[in-house]
Amino acid sequence: MKLTTSGFTVWLAAGAMLAAAGVTHAQPETAGSLYQKECGTCHMAYPAEFLPSRSWQKLLTTLDEHFGENAELAPEDVQALQGYLEANAADSGDNRRGRKMLQGIDARQTPLRISLLPYFVRKHDEVPERMSIGNPEVKSMSRCDSCHTRAREGSFSEREVHIPGYRDWED
Repeated sequence: MKLTTSGFTVWLAAGAMLAAAGVTHAQPETAGSLYQKECGTCHMAYPAEFLPSRSWQKLLTTLDEHFGENAELAPEDVQALQGYLEANAADSGDNRRGRKMLQGIDARQTPLRISLLPYFVRKHDEVPERMSIGNPEVKSMSRCDSCHTRAREGSFSEREVHIPGYRDWED
């Protein structure tokens, strides 16, 4: 592809306009990829709609003590992640799954563990401990992708549940 002078001028002008508007290197797609890379390295990158924005804010400001681990990131990455997570949080916009996740949560509460949300507990209350935290292939209720075969794609359908070491899950 040959870049003409006028094309280069348009490209520079567009970049200048974005910079003037405060748009930097982290747009939603890029921030989403950054979220997958940074958070998905240690655990499944949970859908942002699983927690309200105040929870994501709290988690991002305490990365030096993230559930017993130091998960600190560069300030510009934290800022990009904050924008992405808040824009996609349970309490942002018209988010049906987010509204479900917030059921039973007081607006003054700042939940930090998805596995302790009333909605999550209700959805998993019939899973015996031996199949979840007592299962050496699952170990924790926070390891969604251990049983939800499409969790990393954001799908948590009961039809897609396979508990390791057990036949397919049925209600």
